Amino acid sequence: AFTCVQQGNQLRVLLSWQNPVAYDGVEIIRNGTSLGTFPPASPREDTVPACGLYNYSIRGTAGGFASDLVARSVDVALVPAAASGVTCQQVGLDPQVRLTWTNNGAYESIEIIRNGAQVALLGLVTTYTDTVPSQGTYDYSVVPHLCGNVAPPATCTAQVRTEVAPPGSFLCAQRDNIFLVDLSWTNPVVYTKIEIYRGGVKIAEPAPSASGGRRKTSRSAGS
Repeated sequence: AFTCVQQGNQLRVLLSWQNPVAYDGVEIIRNGTSLGTFPPASPREDTVPACGLYNYSIRGTAGGFASDLVARSVDVALVPAAASGVTCQQVGLDPQVRLTWTNNGAYESIEIIRNGAQVALLGLVTTYTDTVPSQGTYDYSVVPHLCGNVAPPATCTAQVRTEVAPPGSFLCAQRDNIFLVDLSWTNPVVYTKIEIYRGGVKIAEPAPSASGGRRKTSRSAGS
């Protein structure tokens, strides 16, 4: 009996057979092309180049003679692993959302779905910027495709505002018994600039990603 079976989720096929007589060798043919004549011991593993249907034939050789061909087929398919680490965040105050993720394998394509509808079909990339129609909440899915199969979606949600959302959880507290005040806040969106004012006068412009700092006060109480 001759069998050919895909090995797990890999591009490998295990060929097994029984030798009714003592062969000198066994020739293996894949899709009409000879892969060579090998020692007659079974089984033997073959690595294929891609997904698809493969037709295998084998025949034994002995003393310069060859047996009839025995044929079997196997459909090789791969199931893609899901992407991971998906993030989606508005770009400044633009009506755009930037998605990033990690690929966990080689995919044929990556589908981006926004609120249930496809917005892009990409190659093997790890980032995409989507232009949305208006402000609001958007649910995204990153779905890899391979060999006609799809991976489970990796999801994230973005809140898009086209007006500046103020920093949240803003706190300021004097440090010990000195003229220093600790400031802290959270950034609900990706800012392009942050300005700090004291008494109506700008005193600092930290990095847009900052979420806190230490500022000197004036030398008099209540400033």
